[in-house]
Amino acid sequence: MDKETCLEGIVDLALFDPAARKWLILDWKTNRVPREKIEILRMQYRPQIAAYWKAITETTGMEVDAAIYSTPTAAFLRYELEELTPEWEWLRTLPREQLAAAVVVDQETPPVQLEFSALSGRARRG
Repeated sequence: MDKETCLEGIVDLALFDPAARKWLILDWKTNRVPREKIEILRMQYRPQIAAYWKAITETTGMEVDAAIYSTPTAAFLRYELEELTPEWEWLRTLPREQLAAAVVVDQETPPVQLEFSALSGRARRG
């Protein structure tokens, strides 16, 4: 990746632990994936999370943990440094025209977002 290439994205949640001087970045995923296939979701979003991880690491100069949270399955899926580092190195070597496609999982169909009102209403119904 050349110095003029820029990716844009929004981390859903970034938490800082001042005692440990460490960040946790977390992205919610609403894809409806069966629990037995949750590893597919984890692999699909690894490039996006690697890009976020690298950006926060470089910006803060601190250690960063990264994860996704599957809202339909309530699964918290953590990424290890040993997988984010090579994923970022792979992304870094891609030509500019291939970079965005590698990070965006499904360009044809935007992800379905669950509204909090629908979630809270469902929780009240029991």
